[in-house]
Amino acid sequence: MSDTNRYTGMPLRHSVGGSQEDVTAEVRSFYEAIQFPGTRPMEQDSLVFLRKFDRLVTAMRKDGRDVRVLDAGCGTGNTTLSLAAQFPAVTFTGVDLSGSSIERAKCGVAAHGLWNAEFYRWNLLHPLRHEKPFDIILCFGALHHTADMHTALGNISAVLGDEGSMFLWVYGAYGRYRHVLNMELLAMLLGADPTDDAVAVAREFIQAAGDNMAARDLLGERSADPLLRTFFEDATWIADQFLNPNEYSLTFRVILALLQSSGLNMEEWIGAPKDISVLLRSDELRRRYYLMSSDEQLIACDLLLKPDRYFLMLGKKSGG
Repeated sequence: MSDTNRYTGMPLRHSVGGSQEDVTAEVRSFYEAIQFPGTRPMEQDSLVFLRKFDRLVTAMRKDGRDVRVLDAGCGTGNTTLSLAAQFPAVTFTGVDLSGSSIERAKCGVAAHGLWNAEFYRWNLLHPLRHEKPFDIILCFGALHHTADMHTALGNISAVLGDEGSMFLWVYGAYGRYRHVLNMELLAMLLGADPTDDAVAVAREFIQAAGDNMAARDLLGERSADPLLRTFFEDATWIADQFLNPNEYSLTFRVILALLQSSGLNMEEWIGAPKDISVLLRSDELRRRYYLMSSDEQLIACDLLLKPDRYFLMLGKKSGG
């Protein structure tokens, strides 16, 4: 089933449907089985994040803060474990819906002898228990799989300190549009003759549907990247990208509504131009662009760039 953007008619959601509890149970079952992301090499977004995270931690420690980090939707904990090893003076907590993923993360703690990382099973749709607010929160690729993004983001925001920062990574509807259609097609093919090995069918779909269609539609210009191409042989990655039972693709209109309801401000849209007026190559278009509100300018940037993902740095609104 697909929800649509009321402005464009584009699909925003690929979902099994049902009640919030049913969807959450389906997502939990899915990630109990595939334990995403496993162990994978760093991508460009990860390298950019690491530099920003390093600078942020350094600044906070100079202010005398004992930095506490929450990884909301940590999966198997690869990000948390990697950061905990690199930043031994920082305390890390990872939470995830999948018990099997959390157990795998705990094994990583023991294997690497990390004293500064702990993991718990937790549903982001429920308020998070915490002793005191977190200084930094990470939410990478998790929010768009929850049954209620407003509730989940509100619960995450509630445990962010007033002077804290949050990194949010979510899918973009415009750049991911063709991939959503491919997911719908694959679901139809799987429904025609149900099988216990859906990953094998998905892998054949990637290899044999159209002319490199699945890779091109999912990764765009990055589809030629040898590192990313290796993911197409990874059963866990294939399942997460092509078989996920509940997935939203967001637009900036949706993001702004989520931030408003959660008491959050956007501090930086990482990777986006600071001023897209340079891409509007006429004085008249630029004049009209500058007449827009700041929110409208962000939406205009979204419509112009059509990103497949958003990587955002957020903070608490004053009094939020």
